[in-house]
Amino acid sequence: MRLINLKTLGLETFLAQPPPYVILSHTWGLDELTLQEFNGLESRQSAGLTKILNFCKTIQSQLSLSVEHCWIDTCCIDKTSSAELSEAINSMFRWYRQSHCCYAFLSDVEYDTADDTLGSDFEKSRWFTRGFTLQELLAPLDVFFFDVNWRYIGSKASLTERISAITRIPQHMLRDRTFELASVAQKMSWAAKRQTTRPEDVAYCLLGIFGVNMPLLYGEGSKAFTRLQEEILKGSEDQSIFAWDAFKMMFSQLESVGALAPSPEYFERSGNISALPFPVGGEASTSSKGISIRLPLEQGDSSDLALLSCLFDGDLGSRVAISVRQDPSDETFYAREALALKRVNVSSPDKLIASTKRITLGRGNRFIYPSSSGLRCLIRYSPGGTSGWRWKSSQPEGMSWIHARESQSLSLDVPRSSTSLFDALQVTHVFERHVPPLQGVCVGLELCLKGWQPDESWVNLVDLKSEKAEGDSLQGDADDYYSVLRVSASSASLDWGDISLTARVEHFYAYDAPMVMVTLEETWPVEDEAMQTSDLS
Repeated sequence: MRLINLKTLGLETFLAQPPPYVILSHTWGLDELTLQEFNGLESRQSAGLTKILNFCKTIQSQLSLSVEHCWIDTCCIDKTSSAELSEAINSMFRWYRQSHCCYAFLSDVEYDTADDTLGSDFEKSRWFTRGFTLQELLAPLDVFFFDVNWRYIGSKASLTERISAITRIPQHMLRDRTFELASVAQKMSWAAKRQTTRPEDVAYCLLGIFGVNMPLLYGEGSKAFTRLQEEILKGSEDQSIFAWDAFKMMFSQLESVGALAPSPEYFERSGNISALPFPVGGEASTSSKGISIRLPLEQGDSSDLALLSCLFDGDLGSRVAISVRQDPSDETFYAREALALKRVNVSSPDKLIASTKRITLGRGNRFIYPSSSGLRCLIRYSPGGTSGWRWKSSQPEGMSWIHARESQSLSLDVPRSSTSLFDALQVTHVFERHVPPLQGVCVGLELCLKGWQPDESWVNLVDLKSEKAEGDSLQGDADDYYSVLRVSASSASLDWGDISLTARVEHFYAYDAPMVMVTLEETWPVEDEAMQTSDLS
């Protein structure tokens, strides 16, 4: 561990137990000093150097005790070494906890010493929005706040009520450092609105709070948060890790979500969820297939409820539940549905134990379909959600197409009992371009689904240049609804010069039923560097 000597302003390295030190918590600016630059600080004046010097002066003026060292993340870590950076981030919570005290520098807060008042800019400080400052608030024994001019504002103890209102961390956990008693879901909720510069740091900034050590892999993106949750599962039976709001995923009815949350933001509304100390079912185990765990199940009409050993607001008469759906081809495999958490009343603990079953929860987002389906169709007109088309209407009316605006998809589920009633089913979906170029142009996607031979289903694209043309194109005899209209085609295209549009149809078998998937994609000319291939939205 490197520390700055307050007298010499030189860096000193300690391999064993370091001497007492004051640690800095702050938000990074544009001109921070690196370790290499600090070693040559005489040649470079900067805002980062000014911050370091003011920090050292403030320690010497504020502390009557003999503290001769301080630590700052900007210049006490060699960030050119990936090994040292990984070790530092894994050790950072411990370093803050073992510090003599922590000084929190709020560069966007100005304390009015004349009136001795702290304005609302304290609540608005960027310091409360950053990922790493959460552990820097929780870990130290004492945190002392300073404004932009290094004037003392107050301590974590004296400002507990205001800090609790900002962070939603209970006051007693701030005062007594008993936040370890909080559930996984509660801790995640404290990080829900915090931001980091790099996506991986969303997970890495929480390592110490959950007592987890794991290697840093910058470049893995959101997988880092999945790895964090898997590490938490290895050392904890706290089932509140599953108590996140899957409804925020906003997937269509044909899709399910993974057992683990994509990011802390999905725990935003889970701050009132506590975990029972002796969960029903015991610990979970992770494999390539999913997460295996024993949970009480309550059967429903279209999906089941898996009851977690968690409480809403400490209510012992109920349990937190997640909606799950059984895989038709594997009775032990369940996928979570994109629905909000449920409160289920519990009359007897014995009944909970009796309804317990070992299940495997899917790890990632996947398709899952009702076992009653005979033929399914999914139309994705914005897989990437990056351009300017939107769904307008369908003909004939009366068909049970589900339009999911959030996921930009249309889906149809034909029951087994109805599949045998038709040789082919035709529908035309109209899409309108709502941005230039070609603003106002409508396109008809003709789709023919073959009931007996889904692999011969076909698509066609029609340019509907006017409202009259659109109306004429969609006219048809009701008797043609179940008739075969044309030969098979796996793709169709329209080309306007500036933009070309392609519809592709794929056929496969999934979850005990045939599936037809149609994807719409627009393409810009290759030579136009400003316009590259994108999907419809």
